[in-house]
Amino acid sequence: MKTQGVNMTQGVIWKQMALFFFPILLGIFFQQLYATTDAIVVGRFAGANALAAVDAANPVLRLALSVFIGLSTGATILISQYYGANKNQELSKTVHNAITFALLAGVLVALLLWLLSAQALRWTSVPDDIFAGSLTYLQVIALAVPLSMVYNIATGILRAIGDSRRPFYFLIISNITNVILDILFVAVFHLGIFGAAVATLISQGLSAILVILVLIRSEGPYQLKLKELKIEWEVMKKVIGIGFPLGFQASMFPIANIIVQANINSYGTMAIAGSALNGKLDFIIWILMDAFAMTISTFSAQNYGARNYARIMSGLKLTVCTSVAVLIIVSGALYFFAPFLTGVIVTDTAVADLGCRIIRYYAPYFFTYAIGDATGACIRGTGRTFRVMILTIVGICVSRVFWIFVMVPTHPDLFFTLMIYPISWIFYSTLQVINFFLAKKEIRQSLEATA
Repeated sequence: MKTQGVNMTQGVIWKQMALFFFPILLGIFFQQLYATTDAIVVGRFAGANALAAVDAANPVLRLALSVFIGLSTGATILISQYYGANKNQELSKTVHNAITFALLAGVLVALLLWLLSAQALRWTSVPDDIFAGSLTYLQVIALAVPLSMVYNIATGILRAIGDSRRPFYFLIISNITNVILDILFVAVFHLGIFGAAVATLISQGLSAILVILVLIRSEGPYQLKLKELKIEWEVMKKVIGIGFPLGFQASMFPIANIIVQANINSYGTMAIAGSALNGKLDFIIWILMDAFAMTISTFSAQNYGARNYARIMSGLKLTVCTSVAVLIIVSGALYFFAPFLTGVIVTDTAVADLGCRIIRYYAPYFFTYAIGDATGACIRGTGRTFRVMILTIVGICVSRVFWIFVMVPTHPDLFFTLMIYPISWIFYSTLQVINFFLAKKEIRQSLEATA
């Protein structure tokens, strides 16, 4: 099977980035539809409490996966750099080490999540009326963790060499499967939260199998050969060197968000359901930002491997300008259509009204996060992840924890709690822009020294 990747070290920048961006965007969109489909089906056929139970379980799940996601990103950055530099032997070794690590880590994380899920939900102050549902959802989804880890690293490998199309095709297949099974298990068989979780488990398994088969059948240095699966310390040391700061950063996000979510939970099931509803609407904002970040990170990594500083800077400028413009437009649409959209997902008018108020509260500020997200992703693509990690933890995580423990007690109100999100977005982007001006000189000097 011939490569379908995009070599972003050559050609017109905006065209090469667009070829990569749109499949990434659609792929993330369909991946997010797992959760959204669950929410629509569960919300309509099992009620607001079931919707809140699923959402209350998600922060714990994200925490369980966060460290690995950072490490897998480290592998993706290395593979992109090796691809841009035509270092095929190093690329192949990284592929096989990363897949092996995903399998081993996936089983370990799944076991720990299963055993500790009840305690984790108690730590997040999940109310008693939805605790059992959250526990059921979390323990079933724990079985999908190895599949999710393998899928994430395998698609990361394909994206590292510029192939964002085939992961998108597979997500369409698995998402259609998820929709069919959701309706069958929840609406027809009335299995509730358990049925929605099983549908997601089966669908994620299908997508993992499909992407692994692609790597096995591929031609080139990223081909997966089962007999070569192994862990080599020299290879993993490089992956961990780049990926550990990202993994640590990723683990801090859900910890900070769990603390915020615990405070939201303290306002009752209605607040949880309204917040969950907002999350089902603003996901389009976050998939856009993720797609822009993945594109500039891969673009930066490939061109860093090819030693092309000017092209990296041009790609970043294009990404920042485009992402800000797109997010302003989408945020405006969410603001005006929020009443209609919330009514589509839930029939409970009180929950729909609260969800509408929350999305309108956030809408004017979403674009501010995109600036820092793009600049941080560009720097990560060059392998400089440590300072990005520190500034992300301070800008997002520390600021949110400070707000909850220091500011909120002085004014205990749901929307005062929610105010920390736009505050942290603006603070984070300010720090990352400052970091960019410090880092770009280092990047240029590094490339000139090795030219």
